[in-house]
Amino acid sequence: MALSPLNKSLALMATVIGALPWALFLAVPVTSRGSMILVNLSDSYANAISTAGADARLRYAAAAEAVIAENNTPAAVGALSALGILLISLTMLKGVLPRAVAWLGVAAGAVGVVAEALRFAVPELYLVYGILMWAWFTAVGIALIRLSRRTPRAGGAAA
Repeated sequence: MALSPLNKSLALMATVIGALPWALFLAVPVTSRGSMILVNLSDSYANAISTAGADARLRYAAAAEAVIAENNTPAAVGALSALGILLISLTMLKGVLPRAVAWLGVAAGAVGVVAEALRFAVPELYLVYGILMWAWFTAVGIALIRLSRRTPRAGGAAA
């Protein structure tokens, strides 16, 4: 809401891109590191080779693919979330919130998009993103509290 007067389209797009991934993340229960069920499916697949035949192998392979696909969801969700942080912060550069907070968000969002894409290849970068993200969340929270204290309330003058 604090950013909508600056650029309604960018603020809305940033909010949707930044918030929608969290809803999607809650919709798909995953671990993001794989699942122990893959061991069971692998054993069942190996046993099906000698007993049940090709149909059973196909079922176990399809189940394993589904588990793997679900466990890849957090990487996509995280990248969209980081993109949302970047877009929100670019909008913040024009607004009433401190520019330092906006630039911290730009850094967190840019590093976050790369870190999410390379999450398993370069885990150290993901750690940097995590620290920047939480620093940005804290800074935005403090900035919004300060903004609310200096902004007059709409119904305050009527009393």
